[in-house]
Amino acid sequence: MTAELADFFRAFADYSLAGGYAPLYEEMVRAAADNPDVVELVAASPPHAHLPNNLHAAARYLLLTGVEHPLAAAYEPDFDGDIGALFCDLVLSHRSAISELLATRHVQTNEVNRSAAIAPLLNLIAERERARLALIDVGCSAGLNLSLDRYRIDIGDVVLGPTDAGLRLVSESRGTDPVDRPAEFAWRRGIDRDPIDVTDIDAVRWLESLVWPDHPDRLARLRAAIAENQAEPPPLVRADAVQGLHDALRDAPSDLLTVIITTWVVFYFDEDLRREFETALTSADRPTAWLAMEQQGVVPDVEIPVYPEGDGEVSVMTLVSGGGGRAVTREFLGFTHPHGAWVDLA
Repeated sequence: MTAELADFFRAFADYSLAGGYAPLYEEMVRAAADNPDVVELVAASPPHAHLPNNLHAAARYLLLTGVEHPLAAAYEPDFDGDIGALFCDLVLSHRSAISELLATRHVQTNEVNRSAAIAPLLNLIAERERARLALIDVGCSAGLNLSLDRYRIDIGDVVLGPTDAGLRLVSESRGTDPVDRPAEFAWRRGIDRDPIDVTDIDAVRWLESLVWPDHPDRLARLRAAIAENQAEPPPLVRADAVQGLHDALRDAPSDLLTVIITTWVVFYFDEDLRREFETALTSADRPTAWLAMEQQGVVPDVEIPVYPEGDGEVSVMTLVSGGGGRAVTREFLGFTHPHGAWVDLA
């Protein structure tokens, strides 16, 4: 188990962190993979925690709660130390606390800049169908992307949303100009097995802990989005993906087109759960559209062009439509950076 886990961490660094997007975090992951004691600690945790993101978040959470350690300097500008060695030292010098966090917390990254990829496609769906939308975010974390119409979103030269919004998101446009006619969201719900309440200080601290040390801009953006949503928190429910989807499809107003969004969520489902999830939405008694921002291969039976190498991991955006007695259709919509840094619409 430990050898396989170490190899998985190295593969994660080789593939997901390629392109120099997060060199400090990459050093952490490789140092953990090369330290047998760290690998053994992670291997002893539940299977859901066998991910580099969990381990990093556990260490960062301790720093945010007041644990004093030299690793804290890595989250400040102009750090020039051995972040890998410091990371492993913190993990091993706080084994008990790290083990407890690995056992009880989950990866729940809520990168609000993904709204830059989601918003133009929701606009496209609404325009095509000439419909108001019911929006369901499965695996929503804190539900920050449910509020995407509150944010100003700059995609190349196109501006979506209110120009005077409290949060501005920026994404490079590499493809077709986005549809700028705003969709109307008449109903919303976020579904998560452990939703994060933006008014809960400790829950927010865990969300902040998931941001990698290379990205202070992501942390600032996250904190701004949380502040934007605290006065009127997104409507979230605690449920597993399939049952929560069934309940939401029952509760959403029938005169709306129901759009389900997932962002790097179905990627974590096993094959049986993926099939069950898709069946729930394509066999619904109402029209549905599943907008997926996932790894290639997660949504089956969609022809995806080859994306040029060099940018590291990319997200594939696809649309699966069905429900209401309609034939199931599948469509490739474009590529995007996993955190929304660029968008390449088909």
